[in-house]
Amino acid sequence: IPMDATGGAGGYTADFPGLPCGVEVQWWVSARTTGGVESTFPPNAPVEPFRSLAGASLAVARDDDMEIDAGWARDVAGDTAVRGLWERGAPAETDANPGSDSSTDGQLCWFTGQSPVPNNTFADVDAGQTTLLTPLIDMASMTEPVVSYDRWFHTAVNDNRDDVFDVEISNDGGATWTLLESVGPTGPEAEGGWIRATFRVRDHVSPTAQVQLRFIASDTGEPTIVEAGIDEFTVVDVACGTPVGVAYCAANANSTGLSGEVVAAGSESLAANALTLVARRLPPGQCGFFVGSRGQAFVPNLSGGQGNLCVGPSIGRFLDQIGTSSAAGTLFLDLDLTSITTATGPVAGQIGDTWNFQAWHRDVNPSPTSNLTSGIEITLQ
Repeated sequence: IPMDATGGAGGYTADFPGLPCGVEVQWWVSARTTGGVESTFPPNAPVEPFRSLAGASLAVARDDDMEIDAGWARDVAGDTAVRGLWERGAPAETDANPGSDSSTDGQLCWFTGQSPVPNNTFADVDAGQTTLLTPLIDMASMTEPVVSYDRWFHTAVNDNRDDVFDVEISNDGGATWTLLESVGPTGPEAEGGWIRATFRVRDHVSPTAQVQLRFIASDTGEPTIVEAGIDEFTVVDVACGTPVGVAYCAANANSTGLSGEVVAAGSESLAANALTLVARRLPPGQCGFFVGSRGQAFVPNLSGGQGNLCVGPSIGRFLDQIGTSSAAGTLFLDLDLTSITTATGPVAGQIGDTWNFQAWHRDVNPSPTSNLTSGIEITLQ
């Protein structure tokens, strides 16, 4: 997004496009001198960008910096690790363990074991798994709850790397669990370093009064050096304002285990012409594009794929904006209401027009296939 000079000495400003409520925005600022030297803020961007949540306002429901005992628990039924159990304290640095918590103003975090003398093999997770549990969190009255935490995971770099760090969420007090993420066994996020993770709760479970998360570090199979950490755990409720459009037509689950959906941000106002469609819960790194029509339809397993076509019979394909889903599983379309793609060419929207949209995308589930998101109906004003 280009920035405009504000008129003040060295001042610049930019406007983010409209985004759906609860979406995480990763952003940074970059500048280049006339000599071609580029600088970014924060300094490690884009690897370590700023992270913000889209919404009208945020209400912090829980903020655990781990400096005090906030009711977290370890040593749950089913844990089998013989050492390297979770503990709260100031970690002592090793090649695998963090040397400090993730914050700039604290000292304590949860991490997997510590020996009197820092050593990779004395207190890492061994011969099983160890689990860290959050307290029960009441999200029943929240509009758009979002959980975030800083995590550390390191598994030794050798040919035996087969261990993962699983994060799961429950909305029934721990009776059943749904996977949020599985880190490792390979890749840069399994080589240490504090990394921020953020999840929209409704993408995984319905918010209730008995939401709980658990963090499972394990050393199974071939012995390896395994260390994990958790810090700066937050729950925020994002106020969304008036929703744009009406969802319809359920989608089938894709390879992520979730059903893709299309949401809209901005305004249905024809005069404003500021409407963005976002397909989310998609498998990352897959080609996709949006389709639209004045009408609605239902064609199951379109062209032998796994998706249901929900627009038609006359369909416009936004092929000039084909894209690849992001690492977060999103795909965007900035919709020009003065030139809406149809099967016979672009047309200008009119006040009172109703349009229907969804997104088509490739997938591997388990073999190469395609799928579609749910639909959204939008009436122009």
